[in-house]
Amino acid sequence: MNNIVIDGSNLLWRTYWVAETRHKLVNTKGIWTGPIYMFLKSVKGLQEKFKPNNTWVTWDKKLKYPSTNFRKELAPETYKQNRDDDKSKLIHEQHDELSKWLTVLGVKQIYPGVLEADDIISWLVREKLTTSVIISVDKDLLQLVNDNTHYYNPIKKKLITPQNFVEEVGVEINEYNNYKALLGDKSDNVEGIQGYGVQKSAKLCKEGYEGIVQRLSEEDKQKFDKNLTLTNLYGSYLKEEGEAELYHEQYDKEQFIKADMKRFEEMCQEAEFYSFVKEMDKWKESFSRGQSLVDLISQLS
Repeated sequence: MNNIVIDGSNLLWRTYWVAETRHKLVNTKGIWTGPIYMFLKSVKGLQEKFKPNNTWVTWDKKLKYPSTNFRKELAPETYKQNRDDDKSKLIHEQHDELSKWLTVLGVKQIYPGVLEADDIISWLVREKLTTSVIISVDKDLLQLVNDNTHYYNPIKKKLITPQNFVEEVGVEINEYNNYKALLGDKSDNVEGIQGYGVQKSAKLCKEGYEGIVQRLSEEDKQKFDKNLTLTNLYGSYLKEEGEAELYHEQYDKEQFIKADMKRFEEMCQEAEFYSFVKEMDKWKESFSRGQSLVDLISQLS
């Protein structure tokens, strides 16, 4: 696979939690550097594992704010209303500084206009990238798995492909959206259909959409249809005017981003990431992959 696509906000939440609970990294200037340190270390591990030519990070941070979108309009009282706003603000305070580090490492980044990182990922793997591995623990992204797009859960350390999808997930790929709509999604506060657990939902999904709705009450059918709209990523980026065009503009600009390992080493010294400095050769090997000889020589001057 020549691209990895990282669900950046998803990874930032997880690395923030690790930094907060396990690694209280504070440098001599009194700056808490743990979240950035842990995020960068995670990305380096992914680089070493998959050896991509290009690395993409997608964010939930919206370029148009304040704003709304079709999901919030469809379920204004419930969709993602279970999130801790105060914790979200603390976590996203890390974003601007982290973005600078990623740019220096040559990592390409894309932001939504009014949608979410998942929608950008869908656009990237369906419209732009030949082969890719999606990095996330967000199960909504499993619907994008095909011969050219795989999914990697960094917590379970499990790669999901068309060949092992049924074994790992429990349903066929073409049944997955219906399956998720029946089960709901606790992380996004999307309520499932009462009485439908994993086994019952998997069995019912084999009957297809028409077979499913025939077994549901009118109220549950409406909830099921709403859940499908909330969770379906196929063409979701086309539901908001100008959204796909905004992704395309950023995609074109990010093509020129190249790793500057000399500057990265300087930043590591300034931040007191001395363990990174000691392994700088490994960092250079991981993040200079795909660059031309001219690019690499120019950094030595």
